Amino acid sequence: MIDRADRLLTPLKEANWWLLALMGALIASYALVMKPSILGALAVGGFAVLLLCIATYLWPVRVMQWMFFLLMWGSTQFRVRDETATLQGIADLQVLFQLGVSGAALAAAAVAMLTDAFPRTRLLLSEWLLAGFGLLALMSLAWSSIPTVTAIRAVQVLILVFFIGVAVRVLGPSRALHALFVSAVCYTIIGVTIRLATGGGYQKIDLNGAVRFTWLYIHPIIAGTYAMSAALFLVVHSLYREGRVKLLSRVLPWMLVGVLLVVALATRSRGPVFAGIGGLGVLVFYKYSRPWVTAVALPALLAVGLSAWAVLPVLTDWLGTGAAAGSAAGAFLLRGEGLDGLLDLNGRVGLWTDLLPLFREKVFLGSGFLASREFILEYRHWASEAHNSLVQSLLDVGIIGTVFLWLAVVLTFVPFAGGKAASPTSRRARAIGITMLFFVVLNSMTTASFAGAPGYESLLAFTCIVAVAANRRGDPR
Repeated sequence: MIDRADRLLTPLKEANWWLLALMGALIASYALVMKPSILGALAVGGFAVLLLCIATYLWPVRVMQWMFFLLMWGSTQFRVRDETATLQGIADLQVLFQLGVSGAALAAAAVAMLTDAFPRTRLLLSEWLLAGFGLLALMSLAWSSIPTVTAIRAVQVLILVFFIGVAVRVLGPSRALHALFVSAVCYTIIGVTIRLATGGGYQKIDLNGAVRFTWLYIHPIIAGTYAMSAALFLVVHSLYREGRVKLLSRVLPWMLVGVLLVVALATRSRGPVFAGIGGLGVLVFYKYSRPWVTAVALPALLAVGLSAWAVLPVLTDWLGTGAAAGSAAGAFLLRGEGLDGLLDLNGRVGLWTDLLPLFREKVFLGSGFLASREFILEYRHWASEAHNSLVQSLLDVGIIGTVFLWLAVVLTFVPFAGGKAASPTSRRARAIGITMLFFVVLNSMTTASFAGAPGYESLLAFTCIVAVAANRRGDPR
């Protein structure tokens, strides 16, 4: 089969590439003449997917690595969209681009399965659980009040799970995680450069009058998530480097970490920053834990916790008096919303309380994947999601879907047998996967994250889950 396919593709490897380039230029010109119409966009997209399929067959490893970067741009917002248009399922070029990127990921993964780079291994339990979550989300269109949105987003979740499963097999757990986070670092740097060069895009200002940094039209929380996850990855990767490394290769990642931390703080997004601190704590404990370290660390953590509990009233009084507003730490924590706003997490705690009746109506199956958005807007005009991944999954897919999703998350943190005997590459992959998933889980306490509409956090969480499970099974690379 491989020989026949190679003979078929030989002309594409040689002189006929210029014919494909000419055809692509003609289609692109047609699309520009249409200024650009939906038909022109579809024509260009279809031709691009065709080229992608050919490239995937010829260079499966390279294409699967680049697909992580493309998926990040596929989830990027290039315009502000009204929630009523989203609920009505109105499509524009932005929506078509997102769907096109999902289709490209599906096509690339399907073609990659036909190559020798794809090992025929059994599905992992974590993959079954994530697929079960996606299938239940798709089935929920039967009782969803917005079936179009439910169906489209559920299919995107299934495509994402399928793509990640193929990518982890083609690349291996370590290389898949490396491709994901190198893409995140590059994406963040490009996004920051675009913002600094153009100054345009989304403008969100807190109650102090400070502009929250971001790029294009993505929310500052998403920008902070990109920056903190990229910085945390660079820390993990640097700590787990083996052998002799050149001075520049040692210094450059830490310089990037500094830049990314500045970006994360500039977004004024508290969730990603605190999640990054938590992830760093897990990383340090995971890397340096020994029996004697555990014996010392647990009492020390208990002492720190008790001390924090004792200091909390003093900190609360300091924040409540207004004296904290003049300090950088106080301004970052309060963001002009006062102590009540901080304790209520910008209205999130009140929102969760108000959403309890909605959950009780459909406990086991939920109201339909992302269908809760319609009802949440009735409770809070500013909230299009539950602002908590656990609450979001309970509302949308009920207890059953929540078990599928969160059991896959929990299995990732099960201790490894014989972890110290693993290869350096395997230990690094485990450290990256566990640290980054812990970061995502902490960050998801204030956003829908991987339980909501598929985006960067879904890509990050699902890749970590599948990669750690594949590493546990002993998959190479």
